[in-house]
Order: sequence, then C-alpha cells, then structure tokens
Amino acid sequence: ATVIHFPEGNPQLISDDFTRINDLIMRLQFSSSGNLHSITLAKVLLRECVNLDSLIRKEYRFSNEED
Repeated sequence: ATVIHFPEGNPQLISDDFTRINDLIMRLQFSSSGNLHSITLAKVLLRECVNLDSLIRKEYRFSNEED
C-alpha cells in the first residue's frame, strides 16, 4: 500500500502542470467512486444475509440462543 506523508503547513503544489493535476483528481474520483460502490454492495449483502438467517431460523425452528 502507498503511504502518503502530508507536508507541514500549506506549501505550494509540487507541479503547475494542469494535465498532472487533472490526472490526480480523476484518480481520486475513481477511487472514491469504487469505495462507495463497495460500501453499497456490502450493505446489500449484509441485508440479504440477515434475511437468509431469519428464513433459516424460521424454517428449521432454530432459537435465537446466540443473540
């Protein structure tokens, strides 16, 4: 994993190249979007797991001893 060390204070940008700055912004947006999708998918899967657990407990008459 890449470790980012933030500079002290409020220094100027390392580059004034708009292409490089735009590329960085694009990568950050792509990463953020991917993370948001993963979180949304995880929430859907959790909800489905809870529903499946409930159905299994009802079908096989399991008690909620662990809860």
